[in-house]
Amino acid sequence: MYETGDDHLHQEPKSTDINEQSKETEYEDEIDDDNDDDVNKFRFFVTTKILLFNATISNKIHADATYKLIWQEFPCFIIGTTDMIKQFHPYGFAVCSNEKEKDFEFIFNCIRDGLHYLNLQMNEQKLALIADVAEAISNEFLKVFEKHHSIVMCWAHIRKRVEKKLYLAEDKNLHTEIMDDIDTLQLSKNKKTFEIAMQDYS
Repeated sequence: MYETGDDHLHQEPKSTDINEQSKETEYEDEIDDDNDDDVNKFRFFVTTKILLFNATISNKIHADATYKLIWQEFPCFIIGTTDMIKQFHPYGFAVCSNEKEKDFEFIFNCIRDGLHYLNLQMNEQKLALIADVAEAISNEFLKVFEKHHSIVMCWAHIRKRVEKKLYLAEDKNLHTEIMDDIDTLQLSKNKKTFEIAMQDYS
């Protein structure tokens, strides 16, 4: 799926003639690369039926950009879920020239529309988002999948934020203890256990 400048969502047909696939398209780039406004330059989402099926058997969505995966100097957004043994199962990936709310709205809509197109369903009632603290991601997640969903910060981002604040503790011996306590919190199996454990640290 891809979106053009007219904000219309396009979906490629299931099959394309091999000769059509090999055609080259020439065009003139009319985009002002120095113009840093809110107009998106491009965005596309790539998936398959097998990948989208992962969305039907999970209730967690991981949505973030990993800058270790780059396409034409643009970060790729890897969207997917994790299982009980922490293995990642992608729904697909997107490349956008920006990282703004319209980009994430497009990504989440692609997932919903793709599932609908394939007559597949996901459990939206228990759906939870796992991402960093970027409001663009969480705002559009709630917009597309509606409100009353849990939003969880990725543990790696929490750990990095705590590490940046360790300088506030003058006693360096406390640094290891603090990080050990934070890591122990992650082992909480449910929200109730987490909240009880948090009381010991407050």
